[in-house]
This record gives sequence, C-alpha cells and structure tokens, in this order.
Amino acid sequence: MVLACLCLFLCANAQDTVKAKDPGLAWFMSLVVPGAGQYYNGQYVKGGIMTGIWAGSITGFSIALYRSNHRDHGEEYMCHHEDTGLALSSMFVFVLVELWAMIDAPIVSNKINKKNRLTVTPDLSMLTMTPSGNRMLAPAYGVKMRMTF
Repeated sequence: MVLACLCLFLCANAQDTVKAKDPGLAWFMSLVVPGAGQYYNGQYVKGGIMTGIWAGSITGFSIALYRSNHRDHGEEYMCHHEDTGLALSSMFVFVLVELWAMIDAPIVSNKINKKNRLTVTPDLSMLTMTPSGNRMLAPAYGVKMRMTF
C-alpha cells in the first residue's frame, strides 16, 4: 500500500522537462531501498518490481525466522530444513536485488544525462565563510572517485 502511494505521488509530480540525474544520488537511494534510484530516474515500473521483490525477500526471511522460533518440539527436525532453505533463498534474493538496483540506477542516470546532453557537477568541497562574508574553500582531505559508464 505504501509502495502504491509512493508511485502515485511520484507519477503525479512528474514534469515534462528532463532534469539532470545525479548517478551518486541514484546509487545511494538504491542502497537504502532497492528501487528508489529507479523511481528517481523515472522508471516507476522497474522500481516497483525491485522494491516488491526486496520486500518479498524480507517477508520470506521473517517467516522462516518466526517458524524456526515457534514450533513444537515434535516437529522440530521435520521443519528445520524447510526453514533453512527459505531463509537462505530469501537472503540470496535480497542480495541480488540490492546489487541489481545499485548497478542499474547510476547507469540509467548517466544514460539519461547523455541522451539529453545534461551534466551533473556536484561540488563536494567544503566551503567556509570568512568574516567579510566571502566564501572560500576550506582544506579538505578525502578520496576522489569517478564512475564512468
């Protein structure tokens, strides 16, 4: 239900103009919730499929965990293998959907930007204000990374 409301909200707020898509933001959104980066890119059906599969894998794992903790001692051996198989397959699907979403979202963002000749130049540097009100770069240390698809 939440997914349907989110999809309707995003579809209703879609604009005709194409804006530059930040591949880093799309990747991060897909890291948090698989399919969110696809929603960001405008791929609502693909995002819904990814989020649905992800939620289903969490549900399957939860069912296996619940059943393994709430069974009678007489049927403990009989159901143990079913619960382990369900838990392992749910975890496998969870990881696959996460990877699929995190790989797909930035690639599609770059394709959208190239197709529409848009560029994203995020300024990740730290700015400080001087007493006179001018902004200047503060010394910052970190890792520079570039992803090209």
